[in-house]
Amino acid sequence: SRAAKLAEIWKQLSWLEAEAAKHSGGGPHLLGSQLTLADLTWFPTCVFMEFLLPRVFGWADPFGDASPFPRLAAWYRGLLERPAFAETRSEIWNYWVEMEKKGQFEPIVAEITAAPERKWTSP
Repeated sequence: SRAAKLAEIWKQLSWLEAEAAKHSGGGPHLLGSQLTLADLTWFPTCVFMEFLLPRVFGWADPFGDASPFPRLAAWYRGLLERPAFAETRSEIWNYWVEMEKKGQFEPIVAEITAAPERKWTSP
């Protein structure tokens, strides 16, 4: 179910937060001082989560100042200081804005509206 998938997103972000804290060694990246495939893989997914979770499901920004994932939020904001990552975020974000305008998320919003008693937000 959609609610179970959202719970899984929370679980995976919690896991990633713990792993980043454990393996970063104080470095700015997920695994330390070096930019790795982990950063390059997770970043686009996080842009999508930054877009979708607050807009569609009412979550707080998972990478904002009040994030329940402070290590991930710091990592994400740090990457956005690099022009290549900021440009990539902009491209991904703009794609999802266009998809939203075309109705991409309307079925999900309708499902949420039809079942307000369900758990759609983060724990």
